[in-house]
Amino acid sequence: MNHIPLSNPRKLLDALDIKPSKALGQSFLKDKNILKILLETAALTESDQVLEIGPGLGFVTEALLERVPRVVVIEKDKSLSQYLQKHLSHTSGLRLIECDALDVDLEQILVSEANKIIANLPYSVGSRILVNVFNAKRLPEQIVVTLQLDVAERLRASSGSKEYGFLSILAQLNYEVKIRKVISPSCFYPAPKIKSAIINMKKRNAALFNIEDKPFFRELIKRSFFQRRKQISTILRTAPYPWAQNKEKTDDLLRALEIDPSSRPENISVEKWGALSNALSALSQTV
Repeated sequence: MNHIPLSNPRKLLDALDIKPSKALGQSFLKDKNILKILLETAALTESDQVLEIGPGLGFVTEALLERVPRVVVIEKDKSLSQYLQKHLSHTSGLRLIECDALDVDLEQILVSEANKIIANLPYSVGSRILVNVFNAKRLPEQIVVTLQLDVAERLRASSGSKEYGFLSILAQLNYEVKIRKVISPSCFYPAPKIKSAIINMKKRNAALFNIEDKPFFRELIKRSFFQRRKQISTILRTAPYPWAQNKEKTDDLLRALEIDPSSRPENISVEKWGALSNALSALSQTV
């Protein structure tokens, strides 16, 4: 569909008089092999419907439209959105939303229009977008995205590592997370200063732990990793709940869950965080 090949996004941007925005974290894929790996990892079928965030010049979008009947794209940049609207006007199965992905009701799209997310996520907001996806009531079956390597490493990090944190737990609760490919900066224009990665997240048949109160769970994790150098017993004593003042009670609860009160947040597994969240949530209802 494009008259200018994937390998030369700069030429197309110049023709459109568009300058990549650092504020929006825009880097345009220019490597066919990376596109091929992205699509192969997604294992698309004719029954899939895809959400793409940050389509840019539409190279990935075009490839998706050749494989699936429905693609919903969200593009914040007005100039790029206008180009895509014109360039892809003859295609069927495309819905273009000109908006900041952080302001879109992703929940509604995932309920009725998409079962997979395939995208080169904007570097500036990639992790925030993923957090919104992980918080959705209906989770996509698969998420295959390119983002900064350090974010990808946090998504897949195991407990006990320095990368393990809030993002790791939210992702791994419901997804098997693997880095599919580390990508050189030279595969993008303009070349970012850091490496990127394709990360593949496949939804588990069942969550690692059934969370009774998801908002409480997320707040507990966020609060704890904000104080990640402190012991979990100390962290719990700063929580805004009546039970927080009773150190003996909370330490006994931790031991009952086989969590050492002196543990730091990064040493507590996803399953243990789930168990702790459910126990503290229940305690909050009785105090």
